Amino acid sequence: MLQHTAKVGVPGGLYTIFCINKIFFIIFVFQIQSMPRSYSRVILHAGFSTKYRQPFIDEEIEAKLYAIMGNELKKYDCVPIAIGGVSDHVHLLFAMTRTATIAKVMQSVKGVSSYWLRRQGKKYEDFRWQCSYFVFSADYRKLDGLIKYILNQKAHHGQNNEKIDFKTEYEKLLRAFGFTDFDPKLEFPLPPVDSAA
Repeated sequence: MLQHTAKVGVPGGLYTIFCINKIFFIIFVFQIQSMPRSYSRVILHAGFSTKYRQPFIDEEIEAKLYAIMGNELKKYDCVPIAIGGVSDHVHLLFAMTRTATIAKVMQSVKGVSSYWLRRQGKKYEDFRWQCSYFVFSADYRKLDGLIKYILNQKAHHGQNNEKIDFKTEYEKLLRAFGFTDFDPKLEFPLPPVDSAA
């Protein structure tokens, strides 16, 4: 039988003391206090090509592939803004999370999408991404032009890259962000020569 109750305030919470049949019970209730927030707005533009720039990304799987990438970004609390590309490469624009590294996010996006694509039919079973990638910061106040650039990659490159290929685009971006000492042979290796041919 409940015989007595009392509430006692203490730093960080509240004690409730009650007695049943001469046995005292104590319940401590924590008070949840609001904490200062941390703010972050880091917008990243990333890009990478298929291995040896092979034209694996066709209209049959393009939209699904971009959706896979977007979902993987969301798993890390990144916010996809735009994803686009052509048959041999992709661009991603997204808000970066505070709780993961760029390397981890990129590894996951590339790994998961590559695994998925290789299982979409025989013509994709040899698919691989290139080992490297670029990631540059973007001004969140001036994203309209960059979004159009990413979403209109097919017009930018032209049919079969007749206007500009990814290698040239990649090198121009590297130079624009101050990377002038890269080795194109390392960034864009040639396919191995078939000795049996």
